Amino acid sequence: MVIGLIASVIVVPVLLHSLQKAEVSWAAEWITTQRWQVQRTVSTIMVIISGSVAAIWTSLRFDKQKQKYLAKFKKGGK
Repeated sequence: MVIGLIASVIVVPVLLHSLQKAEVSWAAEWITTQRWQVQRTVSTIMVIISGSVAAIWTSLRFDKQKQKYLAKFKKGGK
C-alpha cells in the first residue's frame, strides 16, 4: 500500500507535466485547480486496489495453510 501511495503522489505531477507538454490546456488547468481533489481520488483508488489485493492474497494463503493443516490432521499428526 505504501508503494501505491507513493506512486499516487508521483502520478499527478507527471500527468500534469505530460498534459502541459501535449498542450491539452483544459485538462492541465483543471488538474492544476483541482490538484488536491485529484490527488485524494488517486490515493483513495490506490488504497482500494491495494486492500483488494491484500484480501485476495490473504484468502489464497489461508486456504493453502488450511489444506496443509487438514492433510496433517487426517494423517494423525499434530
